[in-house]
Amino acid sequence: MEALAPRVSALRKPKRARLGPRRLTPLIDHLSLYRATLIVAFRVARRATAEWVYQLRWAFAGGLFTAFTLLFRVGSANSALLYDNLYSTTTGADPLATNAIFGGPLADSFSTGAAGFSLADVQLLLQGNSSSSGSLSVGLYSDNATSPGTLLYNIGFLSDSSLTSALSVFDFPLASPYSLAPSTRYWLFVAGGTSSALWGWSLDQSALGVSGEYFYNVEYGVGGAYSNIDGPYQMLLSNGAVPEPSTLLLLGSGLVGFVAFRKKFRTA
Repeated sequence: MEALAPRVSALRKPKRARLGPRRLTPLIDHLSLYRATLIVAFRVARRATAEWVYQLRWAFAGGLFTAFTLLFRVGSANSALLYDNLYSTTTGADPLATNAIFGGPLADSFSTGAAGFSLADVQLLLQGNSSSSGSLSVGLYSDNATSPGTLLYNIGFLSDSSLTSALSVFDFPLASPYSLAPSTRYWLFVAGGTSSALWGWSLDQSALGVSGEYFYNVEYGVGGAYSNIDGPYQMLLSNGAVPEPSTLLLLGSGLVGFVAFRKKFRTA
């Protein structure tokens, strides 16, 4: 029996090493460091995400504000127009020169609504020979039995040297706005004499202010005023609010803000 004792003791399973304080401390330190790293990473990611969402929210809000403001401006700009067939499809162009075929002077009639109108700007679709020594004048006339009456206001002059060979828009801002009476017909009268200018005309009847009005051509048919069904001359009459520089400024500031947001996001 004593001879087997060493073998029996050799067959006994070794005891497992217990995790004492000395062995647990490094493991706890590693776990604490790992936990701290995860917490820091999570906080950084959450902060970056929150900042990104914040900036995106402001960019989105700014875009919506710009869009709604532009829509509002478009609506207000439309109310600033009294007559506008300037960009309708052009059918032809008549000369302003006296004694020319279908020649001038030429005129378009227009009427105000119940609230009247403050006329501040006139735009015409013209072309001509820039080497010509002639010139043209633009005036506001009263109505006399559906024909141009008396001169009310000299709007402006244009030398033929400023004309272009193709139809282009020419602007004639009034020196001071002219108050038009409510529910009244007026005429925009353009005279050229020896001018080489031609004034574009269109058959578009759907444009603002065209329906129910007249155009005037001394040499057309038997001369005189004719219904706009036959093609009035192309012009735009406004109270001066159409260009809308504030809208362009607003849109530009919105774009600048969006670019700044993208730059900041990339830097982050």
